[in-house]
Amino acid sequence: MSKLTVIGIYISRATEGIQDFNQAIIIEPDYEVSYFNRGTAYYRLGDYKGAISDYTKALELKPDSGWTYFIRASAYKELGDRQRADDDYNKALVYYTQDINSYPKDADTYYKRGNVYSRLGNQKQAIIDYNRAISLKPNNADVYYSRGGIYSDLGDKKQAINDYTQAIKFKQNYADAYYSRAIVYSDLGYNKQAIDDYTQAIKIEPIYSNAYLNRGYIYKNLGDKQKANADNNQAIAYYTQDIKDSPNNADAFYRRVNAYLNLEDKKRAIDDYTQSLKINPINSNVYLDRGNVFRDLGDDKRADADYNQAIAYYTQDIKSNPNNAIALFNRGKARSNLRDKQGAIRDYTKAIHINPNNADIYVDRGLLRRDLGDKQGAIADFDEAIRINSNYLLAYVGRGGVRNDLGDNQGAISDYNQAININPNNAAGYNGLGVLYYSQGKIPDSIANYKKAIELEPKNSIVISNLAFIEYDQRNTQAAIKHWQDAIAINRQSDESLFALAVALYKDKPQQSLELAKEALRLEPRLANVDYLKKERLWSNIILNDAKPLLTSPEIQTFITTNMKK
Repeated sequence: MSKLTVIGIYISRATEGIQDFNQAIIIEPDYEVSYFNRGTAYYRLGDYKGAISDYTKALELKPDSGWTYFIRASAYKELGDRQRADDDYNKALVYYTQDINSYPKDADTYYKRGNVYSRLGNQKQAIIDYNRAISLKPNNADVYYSRGGIYSDLGDKKQAINDYTQAIKFKQNYADAYYSRAIVYSDLGYNKQAIDDYTQAIKIEPIYSNAYLNRGYIYKNLGDKQKANADNNQAIAYYTQDIKDSPNNADAFYRRVNAYLNLEDKKRAIDDYTQSLKINPINSNVYLDRGNVFRDLGDDKRADADYNQAIAYYTQDIKSNPNNAIALFNRGKARSNLRDKQGAIRDYTKAIHINPNNADIYVDRGLLRRDLGDKQGAIADFDEAIRINSNYLLAYVGRGGVRNDLGDNQGAISDYNQAININPNNAAGYNGLGVLYYSQGKIPDSIANYKKAIELEPKNSIVISNLAFIEYDQRNTQAAIKHWQDAIAINRQSDESLFALAVALYKDKPQQSLELAKEALRLEPRLANVDYLKKERLWSNIILNDAKPLLTSPEIQTFITTNMKK
């Protein structure tokens, strides 16, 4: 069974635990602790309604328990009942504040109240309470661990690592602290340290499924398929056991998805997303993630439906807590996936205003700004992401792309090389160099970098498509067509690959070409504008000249006119 840290206690055999608590309740029916413990066992099994029933009984017997309100709020949150969850968190806040007023030097109560503030999204006040708890009791590992989680969310990775390290210092077998520190190391590009920490977490807790999952993901990115597959299959085995033990545990299905995706088994991933939503039908993150997989599979209708559903639930979260930067960030992602780029930028900007130290938001906003032509705004965002996290590979790749757009070749090369230095097994830096060298007419260097990128990531549709442009420019038309077909098979949403293939096929297979062109233009109407294509560095005069007969054909002209009216 995977480890559950939300409730702060662990029940290895939850079913047997329920039987024991049933007997305890028969013997002493007015003992609130037995109801609380049985509720926690139900929680562990994913029976949140059963947990809430027992927590409610415990509160009837002891109505001033801030801790019970806190845990019941977590159960309501799992069921998507945000209003009842917030009500319970606020009740917990009242009782903890009363306790602090009575016992102002009780470190544990400051810690518990800090947890409530954290759940309510008041991270600043949570840190104040954690700081107070540490000043009163400086060797409490759990407080450092919780504060580290907030610093990580705020983008202060260095302070997060310091706190997790302190937690490990005071509790040497703290598996969750090793696991959480590994996540931060991975975010910073320190793959060796991350692997070491995941391995240590597994040594302490041999059935730590999430640690296997995340370590497997790193191995995959490093090109070690054997270790990656072993870890992902081990994670699947533990998640599957979780599901057998607790068939109504939506989280277990959701987490198993990631292992299937690491193994590129998208069908099983979709099945698990769907099962998770049957149990908890208002989990916005599941809709967002399932939408991404549907998009990868070319099922636009289902993808768009999921993105819109995710937006609806994120909007509810934001109404409940306007300072929820994570919900704003995720809603921005969903809007971006629906090609509402301006709406996404607005959400990212609001999220940055709330949390200015999250490098991920700057990178996503920078990518959209570049796409919309705001080159200086994009560079500013990538600069800020790099300031926050100097090992952020995607920030260097993004900035390198903008510098290439602006003709700053040396700056672009420097950024791409830095990305390669951070992770030599990531294709993005090599792909960037391929684009740059092609724009300089250095065809052999460009091809060499593209081939290196494909060697590292054989299913990277962007790199495969880029190589196709070079093949076409060299008049290797059939090779180019094959590459574009391969790229589209991997990612049907690649509008540029679809349109380029349409151009290549127009002379010999005009009907197929027209259908591909329409599909591409639905995804990206700007492809109909030759001036837009000229700005894309891969569209040489050769393919641009070949595109003109397609674009001026009566059927495409009619389609463009109709599309613009819509």
